[in-house]
Amino acid sequence: MQTPKEHRQHAAECLELARAANEFYVKSALIELAAEFNKLAEQLERTERRRATCPSRKSYPDVAMM
Repeated sequence: MQTPKEHRQHAAECLELARAANEFYVKSALIELAAEFNKLAEQLERTERRRATCPSRKSYPDVAMM
């Protein structure tokens, strides 16, 4: 699984390639791909934050055991 940093690096590479592209459709596709990589990075960061802030379910006793 890739990290948010790696996804952002891929996005930057896509944007660099888009700047060098001559055809509009290529430029457009690369910009869209960069946006998807950034979106994936944001989703991974949100997931990581949730995992870091939410205690494990094992920390709480089951209701049936009370």
